[in-house]
Amino acid sequence: MQQALDPDINIYLLIFLAGCLPTVIWRFLGVYFGEKITEDSEVFIWVRAVATALIAALVMRIVIAPTGLLAQTALSSRVLALVAAVVIYGLMRPRFSYSLITSLATLFLLETAGIRLF
Repeated sequence: MQQALDPDINIYLLIFLAGCLPTVIWRFLGVYFGEKITEDSEVFIWVRAVATALIAALVMRIVIAPTGLLAQTALSSRVLALVAAVVIYGLMRPRFSYSLITSLATLFLLETAGIRLF
């Protein structure tokens, strides 16, 4: 004898479809059109510039107007941690993890020592 599906499963299926379909469509279109675009094309350069600008804006928002526990740290600590990360990234470009570790260590040391420059 076949059992009926739980009636609550319909809402979970609807949530799953509503969450997946919009992203799957854009991913499919990205793969489809991405194969046709060369890295030197104007469109690809524009997309890379917009993506870089968005990441830079998000990083600056986190540094200037953080939320949560990071808001309890000094602005000078956050700015110096960012500067340290950028310097280390420039020196060791292929190794992003070094700049991440440096920024975390800088923030930790400045906050632990209580150093406030501005």
